[in-house]
Amino acid sequence: MFAERSHDHNMTTSASTTRDFDRPTRVSFRGGRITVDFARREVRVDGQLAKLCGRALDVLAALIERRTRLVTKQELLDLVWLGVVVEENNVEVQVFALRK
Repeated sequence: MFAERSHDHNMTTSASTTRDFDRPTRVSFRGGRITVDFARREVRVDGQLAKLCGRALDVLAALIERRTRLVTKQELLDLVWLGVVVEENNVEVQVFALRK
């Protein structure tokens, strides 16, 4: 599988275009104090493992993948919950968990 390193935020990506968050299109992301290992589904802040539920990590992955533009609540619902009918406040709950 072809991989390239992006020059911004030390992000490693692969050529895959899958939307399945269990098989992310990137391997890792590092920005500021945060390191995300998508293969292991781990987030570290200042080197310390952060506890995140799966949905919060999926929201984070969607936001990182689209970090150069505005991402709407509806887009996150469509990407992360994949057709499952959920209340809009689920996005707010997951974003709140990420901000902690």
